[in-house]
Amino acid sequence: MQPPATSQAAPAIAPDTVVATIEGKAWKKSDFDALIRNLPPGPQTNYRRDRQGWLNQYALMTRLATLAKEEGIDQREPFRQRLEYNILQFLAQAYIDVRANSPKADDADTTKWFEAHKDQYKRARVLEIQVVWGGIPKEGEKARTVKEAQDLIDDIQKRVRAGEAFDELAKKYSDDATTKDKGGEFPLMRPEDNTLNREIKTAVFMTKAGELTHPVRLPGKFYIFKVLEFVDPTQQELRSEIITKMGQEQMMQWLDKMQKEVKPEINSPAYFGLAEKK
Repeated sequence: MQPPATSQAAPAIAPDTVVATIEGKAWKKSDFDALIRNLPPGPQTNYRRDRQGWLNQYALMTRLATLAKEEGIDQREPFRQRLEYNILQFLAQAYIDVRANSPKADDADTTKWFEAHKDQYKRARVLEIQVVWGGIPKEGEKARTVKEAQDLIDDIQKRVRAGEAFDELAKKYSDDATTKDKGGEFPLMRPEDNTLNREIKTAVFMTKAGELTHPVRLPGKFYIFKVLEFVDPTQQELRSEIITKMGQEQMMQWLDKMQKEVKPEINSPAYFGLAEKK
């Protein structure tokens, strides 16, 4: 009997190794890595999903673009002006992106921004109970109906307000396997966390410390949270957010100033549907 085959890790490829040749151009690994790295998110996702399919499409576009240039299509109307407009739009957006991503932010500026905005970024320490309805039930059990789930979450809410411990009810009734055994202890909730459901964040951050949120209904689940406390963030925790927001604010101020400075001279008002100057 032969021993079972074992999977082996793919061998490392040196940066100067030619990995593909497209229309006579040899692409080194380092160059192709840079191409993929600098693509917009959509094409990057398509490449990761089907590398060979993406490569075939890229080779086809290369051939067609070459033919277009050989036939002078890039110099014909309306294509020439469309191409110029697309380049203009692309470079303008690229400049905005570069400027927004390099804000002027010394320690004094970041501290000032932090002090002015830190209340918007308070973290919430909460306990959670999740009640699932519908879906595929566990073996030997019957799936809850939405009414049964609603009734259970309402009953939990009443029992907590009557004095029962939220953490004990979480251990008994919560369907969230990641928090159930910890009495519903949920990771520290951050308002800037875009991976967290917006309805949940709204419910939590509109609730006072020590109180329950209203039940939040999402597809197939109900949630209820007890807000234990709100915690002030540190400036270091918010550093990345501060730099991003300051860059955006500075960019908008600069762009508004630029818009006011750049005024085209209109020589023929009638052409643009404007009244002639008197």
